[in-house]
Amino acid sequence: MRKQESTVGAQPNLRLLSRLWAHRLGWMLALASGIAALLLALRWQKLTVRHREESLRQALQELSQEVERRSREALQRVQDMAAVRVGMNAQIEREFDRWGLTSAERSVAHLTLKGLRLKDIARARNTSDRTVRQQAQAIYRKAGLDGRTDLSAYFLESVLGGRSSFRRRSIPPRAPSVSQSCPRATDSIHTAARTPADRP
Repeated sequence: MRKQESTVGAQPNLRLLSRLWAHRLGWMLALASGIAALLLALRWQKLTVRHREESLRQALQELSQEVERRSREALQRVQDMAAVRVGMNAQIEREFDRWGLTSAERSVAHLTLKGLRLKDIARARNTSDRTVRQQAQAIYRKAGLDGRTDLSAYFLESVLGGRSSFRRRSIPPRAPSVSQSCPRATDSIHTAARTPADRP
C-alpha cells in the first residue's frame, strides 16, 4: 500500500516538474527570439544609417563639384565680358579716330552710347543743350549715321560680328577750291583784276 501511495505521489511531481521546465524553456526560447529580433533590427538600422551617410556624402560631393563648376563658369563669363568690354572700347576709339572727332565730341559720343539723353549729357558736361545737340549732329555727320539709334547699332553689330542692317550715308568729299579746280580761270581773274598801271 505504501509503495503504491509513493508511486502515485511521485507521478504528479514529475508532471509538475515537466510542466515547469517546459514553461521555462518556452520563456527562454521567447527571450532568445526577442534578443535575436532586436539584434537584427539594430543591424538593419546600422546598415540603413551607413547607407544614408554614404548617400549624403556622395550628394555633398556632387554639390560641391557643381558649385565649383558654376563658380568657374561665372568667373569665365566675367573675364569674357571684361575682354569684350576692352575690345569694344578699343573699337570705339579706333572709329572715333577714323571719324576725326574732337575731344568734346568723343565725350558726347561716349555718353550717348551709355544711353544718356541730351539734357543729361548737357548737365553732366556743364554746358547748354544747344551745344550738346550741335556736337551730336556733328558726330552723326562725320560718322555718316542718322542718329543715336544708328550709332548704338553700329557699334553693337561690330562687336557681334553680324552684317549691318542699315546703310551708312556716304560722306561727301570736301569740295575743291577754285584755284585747284580751275587754275586758268583763277589766273584770268587775277589778270582782269590788275590795274592798267600794273599790266606790262
